[in-house]
Amino acid sequence: MKLDPLLKRFRLASRDLFNQHYLAAPSSEFGEALQAWECFEPVEEALFQTLVVQPGSLSPTKYGALNLEIDVVAQSDSTPIMINREDGKDHGSWDFPITKVDKTAIMKFVTFFDFDRRRACDHQYVHVEISDWPSEQGTVGRRALIENQYVSFRLSTDR
Repeated sequence: MKLDPLLKRFRLASRDLFNQHYLAAPSSEFGEALQAWECFEPVEEALFQTLVVQPGSLSPTKYGALNLEIDVVAQSDSTPIMINREDGKDHGSWDFPITKVDKTAIMKFVTFFDFDRRRACDHQYVHVEISDWPSEQGTVGRRALIENQYVSFRLSTDR
């Protein structure tokens, strides 16, 4: 089973469902937007399980947790990436000095991501953890963000 179409379909379904049915209107009130996201989380989890995990025959993994079975593959050898400056952190400063990733990096899927959660959801970025990168060993274990348009998804066993 190919994972790329499953994750792309999930991204669109999650985004569209949230924007059309959970986000009443863009808000400057972070509390209102946060409440909409909290209401949506169990729905998004069910979408992930039924659109990705089950048809992909993956081990049960919660959406937003590191998924060791899903590789995120850079489409070129100079793909823009934002790497967290702190090891193991999935929030904070995405300003590690390396700003390009190549096809040799092995990145594992965590979740889709947007910076501004008060606005319509786009899932512009893929939140990953770098599990191996032969030329940049100092990045291994770091979380990173890479634009969805620059990646594809595959089973880790298909490497």
